[in-house]
Parts: sequence; structure tokens; C-alpha cells
Amino acid sequence: MENISTITVVSRATIASVYRTTQIVASIPNLCYPNKAFSEALFHRLPLAMVHQDQETQDGAHRTFFCCPGAVFGLP
Repeated sequence: MENISTITVVSRATIASVYRTTQIVASIPNLCYPNKAFSEALFHRLPLAMVHQDQETQDGAHRTFFCCPGAVFGLP
């Protein structure tokens, strides 16, 4: 996601895979991995996807940011 593509299909596929990864990480119980959190680099790239020219890519980035605060922020 370092340089999200301006090609609609590619940007949608990228953000969909990041969203799915967020869901998977969020489903891991805290007992198995108590310090789980996404890297800080993700937060430098998500805002770029949130203002992408494609609306569906923007929506996916917002879903990724807000769907699983436990996975993103390392909350219990």
C-alpha cells in the first residue's frame, strides 16, 4: 500500500486485502497475541487511501480504519 495505484481495479483490490487482513488480525484472541497492532506505517498510508479519487477505495480505507479498533490500536 506504499503507493496506492490510481488504477481503480488495483486500488480497490489493495484496500480490500488490507481490510481483510484487519479483520483476520482482529479475530485473533488477545490471549494468543496480547500486543497485536498494525504498524505505524499503515496510518501513514490510510489517509492517502481515504482521499483517493475512487469512492469505493475511500470507503474501504474508512472501513479499515474504523472497523476493528482492537486490531488497529492494540486495544483489548
